[in-house]
Amino acid sequence: MEAPYEFINAELELIELVRARFGTACGVEVESPRPAEFVHLIRVGGTSRMLTDRPMVTCFVWGATWDDAWSLAAGVKRYFHSLTTLGGVPVYKRVEIGGLAHAPDPVDGSPRYQFTFELRLRGYSAP
Repeated sequence: MEAPYEFINAELELIELVRARFGTACGVEVESPRPAEFVHLIRVGGTSRMLTDRPMVTCFVWGATWDDAWSLAAGVKRYFHSLTTLGGVPVYKRVEIGGLAHAPDPVDGSPRYQFTFELRLRGYSAP
């Protein structure tokens, strides 16, 4: 019997990429107080099989203005669509589930966009 495969923490890897590439605050929890520019990135589902993982991720992206929020969200989405590796494992496919959508912050109405995508990732041999 083959040894089971392990999968990377896609949330953590994507958060690190956003912080490094865009120089903006990013996390699975919204900071308090939240900076004017912030990316809230969470795995909302997906499936795993013996060799592959398919994390489904939603990003909520705030900006100081609607134009700023859209520009940052579009840049992050475009960057994620260009990934060929993540955390040292191949990205086989990138699938857009929900495109950029106007999503004002439910608490204060501040500028925010959201999008959802799925990555198809290869696992690695468990130690």
